[in-house]
Amino acid sequence: MPFDRDEVNKVLRRLFPEPGPAGEGRRPSGEDAGARLPGPVAALLADAAYVGPEAEEPVSAMVDRAGPDTAAEADEDTARRMAAPYAWLLDRAGTEGLPLTRAGYLRPADVEAAADVLGLCGDGIGRLDREDRTVPMRVFRESAQRMKLLRRHRGRLVRTPAGRKAHGAPVALWTHLAERMPVDGDRLLHRHSGLLLLLAVAGGDDDVLAGPGRALAALGWHESLAVDGVLPPDTVLELCRDSHSVLTFLGALTGRGTSARPTPEGRLFARAALRTWPREG
Repeated sequence: MPFDRDEVNKVLRRLFPEPGPAGEGRRPSGEDAGARLPGPVAALLADAAYVGPEAEEPVSAMVDRAGPDTAAEADEDTARRMAAPYAWLLDRAGTEGLPLTRAGYLRPADVEAAADVLGLCGDGIGRLDREDRTVPMRVFRESAQRMKLLRRHRGRLVRTPAGRKAHGAPVALWTHLAERMPVDGDRLLHRHSGLLLLLAVAGGDDDVLAGPGRALAALGWHESLAVDGVLPPDTVLELCRDSHSVLTFLGALTGRGTSARPTPEGRLFARAALRTWPREG
């Protein structure tokens, strides 16, 4: 959906009207709004305005609640607690890397150890010693690769330069993870889905799939599946499943699946992700 800078600024002037005399409770207007809002969020708002008020209003409301122009930094304790699963995986890889099976999966001993770290034991998933049969485990390992913390090399899973830099540095690891979110793919549909999920988490929505479901339907995605103008939670979850899973691994969401809710630390992480994504390279 192409648009130029002048068009974006025109849209932003509509979305962020000039403040009244008191100037309270209003977002900045025009060029100032574009400067303060992260690029992907400004682009999402522009896409919504291009569709029309039916899309512009729900997306703009989510941006209002999320406050993506608010500073978001984690202290060391928060970063260490949230990034613990990925820190563990970097530790487990060590300097030599993790050996993979011939099919390219983690070995059973590593799967069992990781399942314990992720809290998967007792979830009714079954035996937790085969990555190809443990979807959350595979999503976790693949997310570490997508975020360029680990990579495959000669039959092993080894640390990347970024992984080596973030190892033993909780805040650097937390920041790196935020810079790589959302992780759901390069298609516009998936970018919209991931960004809307982050907006819902940053905004502290009790139902983090309802707002994205309403906004995605208004943007024209899978309209035929919408019920009363809202995509079903299962459909929304499928569109942003990888990002939703990562947020769960980090403790940014409490609960699982369609019943997950954001935690205070999750709101902080989501705002950081909105401010820093996409990271180049």
